[in-house]
Amino acid sequence: MKRLWIGALAVLLAGCSQAVQLTPTADLAGPTPLSLPAAPLPSTFTPPPPPLPLPTFTAAPSLTPLPSATPINFDQTAVELRYTIPAIGLDRRLQANVGGQLILVDETTGEARQFNNQGGILLQLQQTLPDLTLEPPPSGCDTCVQLRFDLPFSELAGEGWLQDPILLASIENYMSARLGPHFPPGTQVGFRRGVSAYAPAHTLALMADGRLWRWLATDTQLSSPTDAAVTAPNLAFLAANAPSDSLNENYMVDCAGTAVESLMAAPNAPIIRISCPEFSLPNTLLPLYLTLDEALAPIIADVSAPRPPSAFPLTALLDYQRADAARLTIHWDGTAVVLDTAAQPYTGTVTASQIISLTNALLDSGQLQLGLTTFEPTVTPAATVITPTAVSRILLRGPDGVYDGQWPDASGSDAPDFADLNALLDSLLGNGLPTAVSPTATAVPEP
Repeated sequence: MKRLWIGALAVLLAGCSQAVQLTPTADLAGPTPLSLPAAPLPSTFTPPPPPLPLPTFTAAPSLTPLPSATPINFDQTAVELRYTIPAIGLDRRLQANVGGQLILVDETTGEARQFNNQGGILLQLQQTLPDLTLEPPPSGCDTCVQLRFDLPFSELAGEGWLQDPILLASIENYMSARLGPHFPPGTQVGFRRGVSAYAPAHTLALMADGRLWRWLATDTQLSSPTDAAVTAPNLAFLAANAPSDSLNENYMVDCAGTAVESLMAAPNAPIIRISCPEFSLPNTLLPLYLTLDEALAPIIADVSAPRPPSAFPLTALLDYQRADAARLTIHWDGTAVVLDTAAQPYTGTVTASQIISLTNALLDSGQLQLGLTTFEPTVTPAATVITPTAVSRILLRGPDGVYDGQWPDASGSDAPDFADLNALLDSLLGNGLPTAVSPTATAVPEP
Protein backbone atom coordinates (compact mmCIF):
# COMPACT_ATOMS: atom_id res chain seq x y z
CA MET A 1 0.00 0.00 0.00
CA LYS A 2 2.86 2.36 0.78
CA ARG A 3 4.25 1.89 -2.70
CA LEU A 4 0.86 2.76 -4.17
CA TRP A 5 0.98 5.90 -2.02
CA ILE A 6 4.42 6.75 -3.36
CA GLY A 7 3.28 6.36 -6.97
CA ALA A 8 0.05 8.26 -6.41
CA LEU A 9 1.84 11.07 -4.66
CA ALA A 10 4.39 11.27 -7.45
CA VAL A 11 1.57 11.70 -9.99
CA LEU A 12 -0.11 14.17 -7.67
CA LEU A 13 3.03 16.26 -7.27
CA ALA A 14 3.86 16.11 -10.96
CA GLY A 15 1.02 18.57 -11.49
CA CYS A 16 2.42 21.10 -9.06
CA SER A 17 3.29 23.45 -11.86
CA GLN A 18 -0.44 23.84 -12.39
CA ALA A 19 -1.09 24.74 -8.76
CA VAL A 20 -4.61 24.69 -7.55
CA GLN A 21 -5.52 27.61 -5.29
CA LEU A 22 -6.03 27.23 -1.94
CA THR A 23 -14.35 22.07 5.68
CA PRO A 24 -16.24 17.45 7.67
CA THR A 25 -20.99 14.57 7.02
CA ALA A 26 -22.05 11.07 7.01
CA ASP A 27 -24.86 10.01 4.76
CA LEU A 28 -28.33 10.75 5.99
CA ALA A 29 -30.16 8.02 7.83
CA GLY A 30 -32.42 7.80 4.82
CA PRO A 31 -33.28 9.67 1.63
CA THR A 32 -34.47 13.21 2.11
CA PRO A 33 -38.22 13.68 1.48
CA LEU A 34 -39.55 16.19 -0.98
CA SER A 35 -39.14 19.71 0.36
CA LEU A 36 -42.63 20.85 -0.56
CA PRO A 37 -44.63 23.56 1.23
CA ALA A 38 -45.88 22.17 4.54
CA ALA A 39 -49.56 22.17 5.47
CA PRO A 40 -50.52 24.41 8.42
CA LEU A 41 -50.35 22.77 11.82
CA PRO A 42 -53.72 21.86 13.36
CA SER A 43 -54.87 23.91 16.32
CA THR A 44 -54.46 22.43 19.79
CA PHE A 45 -56.81 19.50 20.32
CA THR A 46 -59.12 19.62 23.38
CA PRO A 47 -60.94 16.37 24.20
CA PRO A 48 -64.73 16.76 24.13
CA PRO A 49 -66.76 16.08 27.29
CA PRO A 50 -67.91 12.48 27.72
CA PRO A 51 -71.08 11.73 25.74
CA LEU A 52 -74.44 11.62 27.48
CA PRO A 53 -76.04 8.16 27.73
CA LEU A 54 -78.25 7.37 24.79
CA PRO A 55 -81.99 6.86 25.42
CA THR A 56 -83.23 3.30 25.13
CA PHE A 57 -85.60 2.41 22.34
CA THR A 58 -86.86 -0.57 20.44
CA ALA A 59 -86.00 -0.44 16.79
CA ALA A 60 -88.52 -1.66 14.24
CA PRO A 61 -87.31 -4.51 12.06
CA SER A 62 -85.55 -3.31 8.96
CA LEU A 63 -87.40 -4.03 5.74
CA THR A 64 -84.24 -3.83 3.57
CA PRO A 65 -80.70 -4.88 4.48
CA LEU A 66 -78.07 -2.13 4.85
CA PRO A 67 -75.60 -1.97 1.96
CA SER A 68 -72.17 -3.43 2.68
CA ALA A 69 -69.14 -1.10 2.68
CA THR A 70 -67.32 -0.85 -0.65
CA PRO A 71 -63.78 -2.26 -0.26
CA ILE A 72 -60.94 0.18 -0.97
CA ASN A 73 -58.65 -0.74 -3.83
CA PHE A 74 -55.27 0.15 -2.33
CA ASP A 75 -53.51 -0.81 -5.56
CA GLN A 76 -55.22 1.91 -7.58
CA THR A 77 -52.86 4.60 -8.86
CA ALA A 78 -53.25 7.93 -7.04
CA VAL A 79 -50.35 9.92 -8.55
CA GLU A 80 -48.19 9.46 -11.62
CA LEU A 81 -45.36 11.83 -12.50
CA ARG A 82 -42.68 11.86 -15.20
CA TYR A 83 -39.56 14.07 -15.05
CA THR A 84 -37.39 14.47 -18.17
CA ILE A 85 -34.51 16.47 -19.68
CA PRO A 86 -34.12 15.09 -23.22
CA ALA A 87 -30.69 16.59 -23.95
CA ILE A 88 -28.98 14.54 -21.22
CA GLY A 89 -31.18 11.45 -21.48
CA LEU A 90 -32.86 11.99 -18.12
CA ASP A 91 -36.23 10.22 -18.02
CA ARG A 92 -37.54 9.20 -14.59
CA ARG A 93 -41.04 8.21 -13.52
CA LEU A 94 -42.84 8.11 -10.18
CA GLN A 95 -46.04 6.15 -9.56
CA ALA A 96 -47.83 5.96 -6.19
CA ASN A 97 -50.95 4.03 -5.25
CA VAL A 98 -53.69 4.60 -2.67
CA GLY A 99 -51.92 2.36 -0.15
CA GLY A 100 -48.83 4.59 -0.09
CA GLN A 101 -46.68 2.24 -2.16
CA LEU A 102 -44.37 4.17 -4.47
CA ILE A 103 -42.44 2.94 -7.50
CA LEU A 104 -39.58 4.87 -9.11
CA VAL A 105 -38.37 3.93 -12.58
CA ASP A 106 -35.36 5.20 -14.50
CA GLU A 107 -36.57 4.76 -18.07
CA THR A 108 -33.04 5.32 -19.43
CA THR A 109 -31.27 2.60 -17.45
CA GLY A 110 -34.27 0.36 -16.76
CA GLU A 111 -33.69 0.45 -13.00
CA ALA A 112 -36.83 0.36 -10.84
CA ARG A 113 -37.24 0.53 -7.07
CA GLN A 114 -40.27 0.13 -4.83
CA PHE A 115 -40.88 1.91 -1.50
CA ASN A 116 -43.68 1.28 0.96
CA ASN A 117 -45.32 3.58 3.53
CA GLN A 118 -44.83 6.70 1.42
CA GLY A 119 -48.19 8.25 2.33
CA GLY A 120 -46.56 11.54 3.34
CA ILE A 121 -45.01 12.02 -0.10
CA LEU A 122 -48.26 11.00 -1.76
CA LEU A 123 -50.19 13.61 0.24
CA GLN A 124 -47.66 16.35 -0.57
CA LEU A 125 -47.87 15.65 -4.28
CA GLN A 126 -51.68 15.59 -4.20
CA GLN A 127 -51.67 18.98 -2.46
CA THR A 128 -48.95 20.61 -4.62
CA LEU A 129 -49.50 19.43 -8.19
CA PRO A 130 -53.05 20.86 -8.67
CA ASP A 131 -51.68 24.39 -8.12
CA LEU A 132 -48.69 23.94 -10.45
CA THR A 133 -48.57 26.05 -13.62
CA LEU A 134 -46.77 24.39 -16.53
CA GLU A 135 -46.21 26.37 -19.69
CA PRO A 136 -45.24 24.77 -23.01
CA PRO A 137 -41.43 24.69 -23.41
CA PRO A 138 -39.89 26.76 -26.19
CA SER A 139 -39.97 24.99 -29.52
CA GLY A 140 -37.18 22.42 -29.78
CA CYS A 141 -35.88 23.05 -26.24
CA ASP A 142 -34.40 19.67 -25.35
CA THR A 143 -32.45 21.21 -22.46
CA CYS A 144 -35.65 22.38 -20.72
CA VAL A 145 -36.84 20.47 -17.67
CA GLN A 146 -40.20 18.90 -18.53
CA LEU A 147 -42.83 17.46 -16.21
CA ARG A 148 -46.00 15.45 -16.81
CA PHE A 149 -48.38 14.41 -14.03
CA ASP A 150 -51.73 12.68 -13.62
CA LEU A 151 -54.04 12.65 -10.57
CA PRO A 152 -56.77 10.14 -11.49
CA PHE A 153 -59.00 10.73 -8.46
CA SER A 154 -59.05 14.50 -9.05
CA GLU A 155 -59.30 14.03 -12.81
CA LEU A 156 -56.43 16.49 -13.13
CA ALA A 157 -53.38 16.24 -15.39
CA GLY A 158 -50.65 18.58 -16.59
CA GLU A 159 -47.65 18.66 -18.86
CA GLY A 160 -45.06 21.29 -19.72
CA TRP A 161 -41.96 23.21 -18.71
CA LEU A 162 -41.17 22.96 -14.97
CA GLN A 163 -39.94 26.33 -13.72
CA ASP A 164 -40.71 26.25 -9.99
CA PRO A 165 -37.26 26.18 -8.28
CA ILE A 166 -38.53 24.53 -5.08
CA LEU A 167 -40.22 21.70 -6.94
CA LEU A 168 -37.26 21.38 -9.30
CA ALA A 169 -34.86 20.88 -6.42
CA SER A 170 -37.27 18.63 -4.51
CA ILE A 171 -37.93 16.21 -7.37
CA GLU A 172 -34.25 16.02 -8.35
CA ASN A 173 -33.19 15.37 -4.75
CA TYR A 174 -35.92 12.79 -4.08
CA MET A 175 -35.14 10.78 -7.19
CA SER A 176 -31.36 11.07 -6.88
CA ALA A 177 -31.48 9.91 -3.27
CA ARG A 178 -33.36 6.74 -4.29
CA LEU A 179 -32.19 5.98 -7.83
CA GLY A 180 -28.74 7.51 -7.58
CA PRO A 181 -27.38 10.47 -9.54
CA HIS A 182 -28.21 10.81 -13.22
CA PHE A 183 -25.28 10.96 -15.62
CA PRO A 184 -25.98 11.10 -19.40
CA PRO A 185 -25.43 7.85 -21.33
CA GLY A 186 -21.81 7.65 -22.39
CA THR A 187 -20.46 9.62 -19.40
CA GLN A 188 -16.74 9.03 -18.82
CA VAL A 189 -16.51 10.91 -15.49
CA GLY A 190 -19.54 11.89 -13.45
CA PHE A 191 -19.81 13.87 -10.21
CA ARG A 192 -22.85 15.06 -8.24
CA ARG A 193 -22.72 17.10 -5.03
CA GLY A 194 -26.01 17.01 -3.13
CA VAL A 195 -27.81 19.92 -1.56
CA SER A 196 -26.08 21.44 1.47
CA ALA A 197 -26.35 24.44 3.73
CA TYR A 198 -24.18 26.31 1.23
CA ALA A 199 -25.44 25.49 -2.28
CA PRO A 200 -28.13 23.62 -4.25
CA ALA A 201 -27.27 20.23 -5.70
CA HIS A 202 -25.10 20.36 -8.83
CA THR A 203 -23.76 17.84 -11.33
CA LEU A 204 -20.92 17.47 -13.83
CA ALA A 205 -20.53 14.90 -16.62
CA LEU A 206 -17.58 14.50 -19.00
CA MET A 207 -18.60 12.84 -22.26
CA ALA A 208 -16.47 10.65 -24.53
CA ASP A 209 -16.47 13.33 -27.26
CA GLY A 210 -14.99 15.94 -24.91
CA ARG A 211 -18.21 17.79 -24.05
CA LEU A 212 -18.60 18.83 -20.42
CA TRP A 213 -22.13 19.12 -19.00
CA ARG A 214 -22.64 21.14 -15.81
CA TRP A 215 -26.01 21.96 -14.24
CA LEU A 216 -27.82 22.88 -11.01
CA ALA A 217 -30.81 21.02 -9.60
CA THR A 218 -32.68 24.34 -9.74
CA ASP A 219 -31.95 25.03 -13.43
CA THR A 220 -35.12 25.31 -15.49
CA GLN A 221 -33.01 24.95 -18.63
CA LEU A 222 -29.52 23.47 -18.83
CA SER A 223 -26.69 25.47 -20.35
CA SER A 224 -25.04 24.03 -23.44
CA PRO A 225 -22.04 21.80 -22.74
CA THR A 226 -18.56 23.31 -22.92
CA ASP A 227 -15.33 21.97 -24.39
CA ALA A 228 -13.63 20.05 -21.58
CA ALA A 229 -10.23 20.72 -23.16
CA VAL A 230 -10.79 24.39 -22.30
CA THR A 231 -12.93 24.15 -19.15
CA ALA A 232 -11.10 21.29 -17.41
CA PRO A 233 -8.07 20.32 -19.53
CA ASN A 234 -6.64 17.73 -17.11
CA LEU A 235 -9.89 16.03 -16.15
CA ALA A 236 -9.77 13.11 -18.60
CA PHE A 237 -6.10 12.39 -17.85
CA LEU A 238 -6.57 12.48 -14.07
CA ALA A 239 -9.63 10.22 -14.25
CA ALA A 240 -7.80 7.73 -16.46
CA ASN A 241 -4.92 7.59 -13.97
CA ALA A 242 -7.01 7.31 -10.80
CA PRO A 243 -6.23 3.97 -9.07
CA SER A 244 -9.78 2.63 -9.44
CA ASP A 245 -8.81 -0.88 -8.28
CA SER A 246 -7.70 0.40 -4.85
CA LEU A 247 -10.45 2.94 -4.15
CA ASN A 248 -13.10 2.38 -1.49
CA GLU A 249 -16.83 2.83 -2.11
CA ASN A 250 -17.20 5.30 0.77
CA TYR A 251 -15.11 8.17 2.07
CA MET A 252 -17.45 9.58 4.70
CA VAL A 253 -16.90 11.81 7.72
CA ASP A 254 -19.64 13.40 9.81
CA CYS A 255 -19.45 17.18 9.41
CA ALA A 256 -22.37 19.55 9.93
CA GLY A 257 -23.77 21.33 6.88
CA THR A 258 -21.85 19.46 4.18
CA ALA A 259 -23.30 17.49 1.28
CA VAL A 260 -23.20 13.85 0.27
CA GLU A 261 -21.31 13.56 -3.03
CA SER A 262 -21.26 10.86 -5.72
CA LEU A 263 -18.26 10.22 -7.98
CA MET A 264 -18.09 7.91 -11.00
CA ALA A 265 -14.39 7.97 -11.82
CA ALA A 266 -14.62 5.78 -14.95
CA PRO A 267 -17.35 4.70 -17.40
CA ASN A 268 -19.92 2.50 -15.60
CA ALA A 269 -17.65 2.29 -12.54
CA PRO A 270 -19.21 1.85 -9.09
CA ILE A 271 -20.30 5.10 -7.50
CA ILE A 272 -17.92 6.40 -4.81
CA ARG A 273 -19.74 8.21 -1.98
CA ILE A 274 -17.95 11.15 -0.35
CA SER A 275 -18.77 13.53 2.47
CA CYS A 276 -16.58 16.14 4.11
CA PRO A 277 -13.75 15.64 1.60
CA GLU A 278 -11.31 17.78 3.62
CA PHE A 279 -11.21 15.09 6.32
CA SER A 280 -12.01 11.97 4.26
CA LEU A 281 -10.36 12.05 0.81
CA PRO A 282 -7.21 9.98 0.22
CA ASN A 283 -4.24 11.51 -1.56
CA THR A 284 -4.89 9.24 -4.56
CA LEU A 285 -8.19 11.01 -5.34
CA LEU A 286 -7.12 14.53 -4.45
CA PRO A 287 -5.94 15.77 -7.89
CA LEU A 288 -9.10 14.50 -9.63
CA TYR A 289 -11.37 15.91 -6.93
CA LEU A 290 -9.69 19.32 -6.99
CA THR A 291 -10.13 19.49 -10.77
CA LEU A 292 -13.85 18.60 -10.48
CA ASP A 293 -14.30 21.17 -7.72
CA GLU A 294 -12.61 23.85 -9.81
CA ALA A 295 -14.73 23.04 -12.88
CA LEU A 296 -17.97 23.33 -10.86
CA ALA A 297 -17.04 26.57 -9.09
CA PRO A 298 -18.29 28.92 -11.87
CA ILE A 299 -21.83 27.49 -12.00
CA ILE A 300 -22.41 27.77 -8.24
CA ALA A 301 -20.67 31.12 -7.75
CA ASP A 302 -23.90 33.14 -7.85
CA VAL A 303 -26.07 30.72 -5.85
CA SER A 304 -23.79 29.57 -3.05
CA ALA A 305 -22.76 30.93 0.33
CA PRO A 306 -19.08 30.87 1.32
CA ARG A 307 -18.04 28.00 3.55
CA PRO A 308 -15.86 28.73 6.58
CA PRO A 309 -12.23 27.62 6.25
CA SER A 310 -11.49 24.08 7.32
CA ALA A 311 -9.18 23.11 10.16
CA PHE A 312 -7.53 20.79 7.62
CA PRO A 313 -7.61 22.37 4.15
CA LEU A 314 -8.78 20.31 1.19
CA THR A 315 -5.49 20.99 -0.60
CA ALA A 316 -3.36 19.92 2.39
CA LEU A 317 -1.33 16.73 2.58
CA LEU A 318 0.00 17.26 6.10
CA ASP A 319 -0.76 19.47 9.08
CA TYR A 320 1.48 19.44 12.16
CA GLN A 321 0.54 21.44 15.27
CA ARG A 322 3.37 21.25 17.79
CA ALA A 323 2.93 21.55 21.56
CA ASP A 324 4.71 24.93 21.54
CA ALA A 325 1.94 26.25 19.16
CA ALA A 326 4.17 26.31 16.07
CA ARG A 327 2.35 24.87 13.06
CA LEU A 328 3.29 23.51 9.63
CA THR A 329 0.83 22.85 6.79
CA ILE A 330 2.13 21.29 3.55
CA HIS A 331 -0.11 21.54 0.48
CA TRP A 332 -0.16 19.19 -2.49
CA ASP A 333 1.62 21.69 -4.76
CA GLY A 334 4.61 21.90 -2.40
CA THR A 335 3.61 25.13 -0.68
CA ALA A 336 4.42 25.13 3.04
CA VAL A 337 2.65 27.52 5.40
CA VAL A 338 4.16 27.98 8.84
CA LEU A 339 2.89 29.76 11.95
CA ASP A 340 5.41 30.53 14.66
CA THR A 341 4.64 30.46 18.39
CA ALA A 342 3.28 34.01 18.14
CA ALA A 343 0.98 33.02 15.22
CA GLN A 344 3.05 34.99 12.71
CA PRO A 345 2.64 33.29 9.29
CA TYR A 346 5.49 32.37 6.95
CA THR A 347 5.56 30.61 3.59
CA GLY A 348 8.11 28.34 1.96
CA THR A 349 8.33 25.40 -0.45
CA VAL A 350 8.96 21.70 -0.03
CA THR A 351 10.17 19.40 -2.80
CA ALA A 352 8.31 16.31 -3.95
CA SER A 353 11.07 14.04 -2.64
CA GLN A 354 10.92 15.72 0.76
CA ILE A 355 7.16 15.20 0.97
CA ILE A 356 7.38 11.53 -0.04
CA SER A 357 10.21 10.81 2.40
CA LEU A 358 8.53 12.65 5.25
CA THR A 359 5.05 11.17 4.83
CA ASN A 360 6.31 7.61 4.29
CA ALA A 361 8.36 7.83 7.49
CA LEU A 362 5.30 9.01 9.43
CA LEU A 363 3.11 6.21 8.05
CA ASP A 364 5.81 3.60 8.72
CA SER A 365 6.18 4.79 12.32
CA GLY A 366 2.83 3.28 13.27
CA GLN A 367 2.05 6.39 15.27
CA LEU A 368 -0.81 7.50 13.00
CA GLN A 369 -4.18 5.82 12.37
CA LEU A 370 -7.38 6.36 10.40
CA GLY A 371 -10.52 7.58 12.13
CA LEU A 372 -9.75 11.12 13.30
CA THR A 373 -9.23 9.85 16.83
CA THR A 374 -7.74 13.11 18.06
CA PHE A 375 -11.05 14.95 17.68
CA GLU A 376 -13.52 15.02 20.53
CA PRO A 377 -16.87 13.24 19.90
CA THR A 378 -18.70 16.54 20.49
CA VAL A 379 -17.03 19.62 19.10
CA THR A 380 -18.15 23.19 19.46
CA PRO A 381 -19.23 24.82 16.17
CA ALA A 382 -16.11 26.95 16.01
CA ALA A 383 -12.50 26.76 17.11
CA THR A 384 -9.47 28.92 16.49
CA VAL A 385 -6.82 28.30 13.90
CA ILE A 386 -4.11 28.32 16.53
CA THR A 387 -4.72 27.65 20.19
CA PRO A 388 -1.73 26.89 22.40
CA THR A 389 -2.07 23.31 23.58
CA ALA A 390 -0.15 20.89 25.72
CA VAL A 391 -0.05 18.30 22.96
CA SER A 392 1.31 17.84 19.46
CA ARG A 393 -1.04 16.66 16.72
CA ILE A 394 -0.53 15.47 13.13
CA LEU A 395 -3.05 15.11 10.32
CA LEU A 396 -1.80 13.28 7.21
CA ARG A 397 -3.66 12.60 3.96
CA GLY A 398 -2.64 9.07 3.04
CA PRO A 399 -3.63 6.39 0.50
CA ASP A 400 -6.72 5.29 2.47
CA GLY A 401 -7.92 8.61 3.85
CA VAL A 402 -6.85 11.02 6.57
CA TYR A 403 -4.61 9.66 9.34
CA ASP A 404 -4.05 11.42 12.65
CA GLY A 405 -2.26 11.11 15.97
CA GLN A 406 -1.70 13.07 19.18
CA TRP A 407 1.09 13.05 21.79
CA PRO A 408 1.99 15.01 24.93
CA ASP A 409 4.99 16.38 23.05
CA ALA A 410 6.55 15.42 19.72
CA SER A 411 9.43 17.86 19.72
CA GLY A 412 11.93 16.29 22.13
CA SER A 413 14.72 13.80 21.61
CA ASP A 414 12.45 11.04 22.93
CA ALA A 415 10.33 11.33 19.76
CA PRO A 416 12.72 10.16 17.00
CA ASP A 417 9.85 9.42 14.55
CA PHE A 418 9.23 13.16 14.32
CA ALA A 419 12.83 14.36 14.11
CA ASP A 420 12.68 15.11 10.38
CA LEU A 421 9.32 16.83 10.73
CA ASN A 422 10.59 19.05 13.53
CA ALA A 423 13.77 19.81 11.60
CA LEU A 424 11.71 20.91 8.58
CA LEU A 425 9.43 23.08 10.70
CA ASP A 426 12.37 24.75 12.42
CA SER A 427 14.13 25.26 9.10
CA LEU A 428 11.09 26.95 7.55
CA LEU A 429 10.69 29.14 10.61
CA GLY A 430 14.26 30.24 10.14
CA ASN A 431 14.24 30.64 6.35
CA GLY A 432 10.63 31.23 5.39
CA LEU A 433 9.32 34.57 4.23
CA PRO A 434 6.66 36.41 6.24
CA THR A 435 3.32 36.52 4.43
CA ALA A 436 0.70 39.23 4.19
CA VAL A 437 -1.84 36.93 5.85
CA SER A 438 -3.26 38.30 9.08
CA PRO A 439 -2.52 36.00 12.01
CA THR A 440 -5.83 36.80 13.72
CA ALA A 441 -7.94 33.85 14.79
CA THR A 442 -10.57 32.60 12.33
CA ALA A 443 -13.57 30.39 13.02
CA VAL A 444 -13.04 26.97 11.49
CA PRO A 445 -15.18 23.83 11.52
CA GLU A 446 -13.82 20.48 12.65
CA PRO A 447 -15.30 17.00 12.29
